[in-house]
Amino acid sequence: MKQSENFHLGLCLAGAISAGAYTAGVLDFLIEALDEWEKRKKKGDPKSVPQHQVKLSVIGGASAGGMTGMISAFSLQKEFDPVHLSQPDLYQPRPDNPLYQAWVDQLEEELSPGQLSMFDLLLDPGDLDKNMAQSLLNSTFVRKIADKILDAQVETSISRGFVADELKIFSTLTNLKGLEYSLDFKGDKLENDPYRIYDHRDFACFSLGSRVFPGWERMDFTHPEMLERYKLAAIGTGAFPIGLSPVKMARNGKLMQELPWLSHVSAGGGNRFPTDWYESTFVDGGMMNNEPFEKVRDALLQLLGYEKEHSVQDYSKFESTVLMVDPFPSTTNFIQPGSSLLGYAGNVLSALMNQARIKPEHLINSLTSEMAGQYVISPIRYQRVNGEEKKIEGAKAIACGSLDGFGGFLSKKFRIHDFFLGRANCEKFLRDHFTVPLDEKNPIFERGYAEISAELKPHFMSTTDKKPGVQIIPLFSERKTQPEMPYWENEEQWPTLSIHELERYRPLLKKRIEQVILKSVSLNRLDYIKLWAGAKIFLNGKISSTLMQAMNHSLNGHKQLN
Repeated sequence: MKQSENFHLGLCLAGAISAGAYTAGVLDFLIEALDEWEKRKKKGDPKSVPQHQVKLSVIGGASAGGMTGMISAFSLQKEFDPVHLSQPDLYQPRPDNPLYQAWVDQLEEELSPGQLSMFDLLLDPGDLDKNMAQSLLNSTFVRKIADKILDAQVETSISRGFVADELKIFSTLTNLKGLEYSLDFKGDKLENDPYRIYDHRDFACFSLGSRVFPGWERMDFTHPEMLERYKLAAIGTGAFPIGLSPVKMARNGKLMQELPWLSHVSAGGGNRFPTDWYESTFVDGGMMNNEPFEKVRDALLQLLGYEKEHSVQDYSKFESTVLMVDPFPSTTNFIQPGSSLLGYAGNVLSALMNQARIKPEHLINSLTSEMAGQYVISPIRYQRVNGEEKKIEGAKAIACGSLDGFGGFLSKKFRIHDFFLGRANCEKFLRDHFTVPLDEKNPIFERGYAEISAELKPHFMSTTDKKPGVQIIPLFSERKTQPEMPYWENEEQWPTLSIHELERYRPLLKKRIEQVILKSVSLNRLDYIKLWAGAKIFLNGKISSTLMQAMNHSLNGHKQLN
């Protein structure tokens, strides 16, 4: 097959909970860089502007990453301004930027008197007034944010040159009903009694443009029913199990039958999906596949018309790659076995989440930094400790990393920090790491940089690569000596909370716990009174004290408590 004239990019956005603010910052800078490049190319100066074309072709993700990807795909249909750091206006809302609005502003402007943060909304027992408890936390804010962002009318849809005409968007889902399929074994068993298996891995797949992909719903953002499914898929992939409410959603059974990723369900067992609508209940897609880079790659290869065996790891020939954004990259921390019921329950959840990161062996073998098929952006920041600059990576680098990813709901400044860290990390990545070695002579990039003057070419080259390499997405701004990061009331670039700010959540926790206990089971009047007394007198205080202690420990571990 003839090599493509374009270079195709697939984004894999990993789960993050409130650290979706980091992913949002990465995408904000990425879109800004691509927009700027397109504007300069239109001026027609090949001696100062690389002329190759990068196409954003696939956006896939899980949990908060899936939500961010779906918001991004919607937002690319309209103009919006990137968010630059302005210290005097640090806490000001940015309603014109959907990524910032969804992950940083959230519903802060709608807080009631006395409420100080999003955590107040999560602990509000108002969702339990007339309903049984479906989650530990109040999840109504998620739907409100989705409505605010995705109901915004796109009056005039714009065409961005870097967005593929057939953009594919997907999120992973955990299907609580499960997809049934059967296997036949030889043995002494009843006839027509197959061995049944339930697969809970599921996907919500959408595409833009006129091209038809089997199993992918062609999306029209002006169609109310399609937009509602799109919203529910975004909310469902981020429905953190038990913590946030599950989502019920109906999808086209025919499309599910056609989707290659679900082909094992119908293989040998006929049509396992209804011909009209398939309905189920869904929770966090990160439970099944938290970093679906293999699915992003598969979607890219399908888009380009290649078989799965096609090599994507050769710099001299590759014409597509997967860029993963992972706010919580894998660490070497081991699970400490619990010594109580709650401890073991936490171990089980951690084990399930870790298992969701396991990939087939042939994919693991391909994941080396010397290969061309995948790149990753993950949190890195620097902090001066005893006069020396210390590099901090992963969950400890992001302010939303405390409380197992829920820390960002405690304070808007945590989310602001992570948004700008995402922008800073993306700039560094595009400038020095998202590159192609010059000696590989890839024809796409040779043509793109063919007329760049010798004087300007070093501007588009990495200063850290082992071998000289040119930027896949060229940056035109000057290299900064320090990343642009905000300063806080503590006169540091690392935001913190006071003990007083944390302690104000204790009575809110007690009230929420009491209501969740009372709304978790249906009881007759006498038993309800007994449970109410137990919850009021003992349980809510005991559980809230345990949770406050855990929150204190987590924030101290992240050096966020003063």
